[in-house]
Amino acid sequence: MAGFAAASIGLAEPAADTPQVGADTRPLTVSSGANNEFDKQLGELSDHARDSAHRASRAQGRVDLEHRR
Repeated sequence: MAGFAAASIGLAEPAADTPQVGADTRPLTVSSGANNEFDKQLGELSDHARDSAHRASRAQGRVDLEHRR
């Protein structure tokens, strides 16, 4: 019985004096200078990580070459 009662909530017509609220159409986030700065720093961090990975790969290649000799 409780399941039926829970399922039927909201099926009734709203009362005439109940105001109906529309959906909020404002954007969820607003771009700001702080966000732009963070995006720039995140992009630079990504570039630095990629560079570091390339250097590590080259270093590992040199170690492997020395090991084979």
